[in-house]
Amino acid sequence: MAAGLLHAVSDRVTAVLRRLRWRVFTRPTASTVQQIKALKEERSRLNVDYVEVPSCSVIVQSFNQVRNVFVLESRLRATSMQEFIVCEDGSLDGSHEAWLRLLVNPNDFLLHSNDLHEIRTYNRAIGFARGAVVCLMQDDDRPPSDGAWLEQALDLFHRYPRLAVLGGWCGFDRYFEVEYNAPWLPSGENPIPFLDPPTGRPLTFVENVNIGPYFLRKSVFDELGGFDLRFSGVGEPGITFESEFCYRVWRAGQRLSRAPLNFGGGLGDRQAAITLSS
Repeated sequence: MAAGLLHAVSDRVTAVLRRLRWRVFTRPTASTVQQIKALKEERSRLNVDYVEVPSCSVIVQSFNQVRNVFVLESRLRATSMQEFIVCEDGSLDGSHEAWLRLLVNPNDFLLHSNDLHEIRTYNRAIGFARGAVVCLMQDDDRPPSDGAWLEQALDLFHRYPRLAVLGGWCGFDRYFEVEYNAPWLPSGENPIPFLDPPTGRPLTFVENVNIGPYFLRKSVFDELGGFDLRFSGVGEPGITFESEFCYRVWRAGQRLSRAPLNFGGGLGDRQAAITLSS
């Protein structure tokens, strides 16, 4: 009987200690609870709802370009994007902290990694994204301030059901022999020679395109197995990995095309083009 009583007392003491430990060390303090409530109220005033299935997810690869963070974020906010994902790959210049302050909406996500580089971070982020169409961006891109370019790109995906990839910088034919919108070409050289009948805007099909922006239909990307990780080791740039994916798109019975819009990259304004990989 004494043993049973001792057992009961021991269980009671253990329960009291567990409750005390939870109250002292685990339970949120009153100040933390108030901060959470205030944050929820502040977010509710933004009147921005979480979107379960976005029409487009924009993914930015970020690595030590803090001087462009605020310009890029403000111009992307001017578009119709419904999901914003930043792959912060271990910046040392304050980029991570800058993005942390800016990504405040329900469909904003900050993914942190440690110098894995673009192939692996893009692959991971695309798997995380919920948009039917994904737009890949570089951290030095400077898109137009009016934001219409994103909706124009999405409209092409709606009108061309087999469209799988759409690039917004350089386009190439015969592997890399014929160049469109390459920054090393003289201004105005190799203009797009065809017009898209529904829009009247220049549009042509090409073999491969470069990031960014680089739109892709997520279902096709998943079906083809994503970007090929063999193009680089961890922490190394994967030169032409996005072009190789374009050839797999073609082999799967899809197509590529491009249409011009004003798009700036490399922290400088330039005339660029959308290239569609359909």
